[in-house]
Amino acid sequence: MKISEIVYLYRNCIKLTVLRQNNNMFALIIGIDSYPKTTKLKGAVNDAQAFRKYLVDYLHVPDSKRNLTLLLNEKATKANIINNLRALQINSQINCGDPILIFFAGHGAEANPPHEWESKDKVQLILPYDYALEPLQFKGGQQRNKDLTSITRPGRVLRNVIADRVFGALLNDICRAKGDNITVIFDCCHSGSGTR
Repeated sequence: MKISEIVYLYRNCIKLTVLRQNNNMFALIIGIDSYPKTTKLKGAVNDAQAFRKYLVDYLHVPDSKRNLTLLLNEKATKANIINNLRALQINSQINCGDPILIFFAGHGAEANPPHEWESKDKVQLILPYDYALEPLQFKGGQQRNKDLTSITRPGRVLRNVIADRVFGALLNDICRAKGDNITVIFDCCHSGSGTR
């Protein structure tokens, strides 16, 4: 799907949100093409930049670090993504009810849940720039309880990923602090449960 199609699909929803809130939108926009340890993408960074441009040019969101955070490629590490999500929660300039938009374009994946989790449903993930796929290590002859194991690459563990449960918990924290006027757009595979 082209960014123009994505923008068209979300234009009315986002525009109504911005107008209703006196144009005080805050956005975290993430785009990753150049993954060092997996297949590189060709359009995620371009989509993220185009989405930022759309917010500024068409919705008149102020083009400032106060309102827009853009994390591209090596800036979009797991720590930076989580820290910027937490920053939305504690930002004193964001009032309860102000519109918040989170956009992620990059790789997504699915993994087997860690052994310690009660649910055995597959875990959906977004892959930050610094994600890694490492050999499964055993401790005392057993798999470690916290490992998210690869479905497509048996014997491998996913590291530095953001699981759907973690992302959902971060969104809930933002929601409790700033209200539920949050729009999340995932342009990646396996993103269906990212906001649950």
